Amino acid sequence: MNNKTDKINEGLMLFYRQQPSDRGYREDISLKNLLYLGGVETGIYGFDMECLDEANHNPGKFVLRLYPDKNSIRDSKKEYLVMQELKRIGYPVPNVYFWESDCSYFNGPFLIMERIDGPTMWNTFESAAAGKKEEILYRFIRLLVRLHNLDVGALSPVLTGYSRFMPEPSQVDVDIDLNDTALLAMTGINFIENVVLHYNRKDLLPIIEWLKQQTGTVSFEKPSLIHFDFHPENVLISTDNVPYVIDWGGWEIFDYRFDLAETLFLIEDYFGRKYSDMCLRFYGQISGWEISHLEFFQTGVILIKIVRIIASLVETDVPEMGIRKINVELSENRIRYLHEAFSRLQVVTRLELPGLNGILHDLENKLAVKLL
Repeated sequence: MNNKTDKINEGLMLFYRQQPSDRGYREDISLKNLLYLGGVETGIYGFDMECLDEANHNPGKFVLRLYPDKNSIRDSKKEYLVMQELKRIGYPVPNVYFWESDCSYFNGPFLIMERIDGPTMWNTFESAAAGKKEEILYRFIRLLVRLHNLDVGALSPVLTGYSRFMPEPSQVDVDIDLNDTALLAMTGINFIENVVLHYNRKDLLPIIEWLKQQTGTVSFEKPSLIHFDFHPENVLISTDNVPYVIDWGGWEIFDYRFDLAETLFLIEDYFGRKYSDMCLRFYGQISGWEISHLEFFQTGVILIKIVRIIASLVETDVPEMGIRKINVELSENRIRYLHEAFSRLQVVTRLELPGLNGILHDLENKLAVKLL
């Protein structure tokens, strides 16, 4: 172990030994095989736990999802609540055993959940023969349709209070009406606009105005639970071939096409247009829905990506908007994505957007300074 993993091990041991005995944890536990697994906005660690008393040997494999600081308490609880609810209704997610808001163990809150041993769906797709790739994507899209088919009204009402795309209670006279799609659509657009204004990116406001103008012609659907980062790397395949969807930190409640547009963007970016078109076709076949006005939702997705990339290169987090700094290595890649995103925006909206080149120039200069 290095200094970092030594501290993680100490924090975990302290946490487990302070749990009440009726939760199954005792003084004689041992943590083994602590390993850093990765993570961008959170740190992900795998570890094994067992009891030293072999007569009561109860091994388990777990994942620690460690959030960066005390400003992450709401985000960590948001992820915990949705995973608990999804597990309750039978949607395939790992078990979450603990949500801890006490930041004294580490620098921030954390989750401890079941570790799923097995490859990601991304891994299986990349290594599969051409004929098998279609089967893998069909299974992947079936999971997405299943998520969007969930009855949001039957989920815990606590969840609506954690979605940034839902109206604040002060905006409505009674309980939130999930059938009031016009209000929900404008709430989503207003959220995006607030992020744009927070960073004083007035050069992006023409896109906000375009979105608002389109709301009169777009037919909005009853909102769904959306993952908002649904790609094959966030689906683990267990040793018994069961898929588990992970990384729920970005979930919202909104029109399903917003989630679909995000997924198609990611698939095209990594695998090419052929496979994103295939995913769209599979989605229509499986859901039986007529998918209209997708370009509207694609524009919203791209705009959020642009703002998040901009935010990643500034000096402060904006936790209430779900925005955190990322490291320089990822920032280089994300600036590359910006070029493609700007091109798509201009094609879809048919707007003249001279400010976009200025944004790219500003960000490239900031990144160059960071790399010095």
